Formats: sequence, structure tokens, C-alpha cells
Amino acid sequence: MSEHDDRGSSTLELAVLSIGLLLVISTIIGIGRIQIASHGVEEAARSAAREASIARTTGEARSNAISAASTTLNDQGLTCQGMSVEVDLADFTKAAGTHGTVTAHVSCNVALSDVMLPVLPGRLSLSAHIDSPIDTYRETSR
Repeated sequence: MSEHDDRGSSTLELAVLSIGLLLVISTIIGIGRIQIASHGVEEAARSAAREASIARTTGEARSNAISAASTTLNDQGLTCQGMSVEVDLADFTKAAGTHGTVTAHVSCNVALSDVMLPVLPGRLSLSAHIDSPIDTYRETSR
């Protein structure tokens, strides 16, 4: 008989390694979910800029941008705790046929419990800003 009995040591090693492996896999999944949320906010900014760029008036452009961003974030399954949609309509007042752009900036504070694990406290601030060309052949209401 040997002095040291090694029975059960491989089971213990497997248990220790599996905890480390689960932590690595959880981290990768968490990073992936943060990226998906970030792309959702970017898509909301793209949608807001596009809707604003095809509107006829500045009031309609701002309203359409906010509505499009909210709808897109809801479609993406993101619940924002403090959403902000800012639309730069400086080029919007140019005459029809003139080149211009609309810039939409969307910010969203997402709870970490929504993105990663339900027990994580805190928020993650995600933002995106997208430019969209104004329809040069749009008809404006005067």
C-alpha cells in the first residue's frame, strides 16, 4: 500500500476547474450581451436619424426621431432607465435640393441586471450617434 491515497483527487480537480470554466463562459456571455445592447442603441440612433431626415418640418422631424428611437429600443428588448434622444436639425432649414445631414444622438442607461445577471446592481450607459443625409428632393410645407 502507498502512503498517500489519491482516490477522489481527480473529482476535486474537475470541480475546481469547472468553476473557473463557468466564470470564463459567463464573462464571454456577458460581454456578448453588452455588445448586443450596444448595437440596439446604435440601431435606435440610425432609425431616429433616418426618420428625421425624411420629415417635412423640424417639429415633425424631432417627433419622428424620438418615436422611432423608442420603438426600436422596445423592439430590441432594451428597457432604458433614462433615455435621451437629441437631434441636430441645423441643416434641415436649408432649401430643398441642398445637401445636408441630420444627426441623431441616442443615450440609454440599461440596468446591468437586464443585460447580464439578474443580481448585478448598477447601470451601463450606452450611446450612439448617427448622421443621415437629408432627402434633397423632399417637399417642404411652408
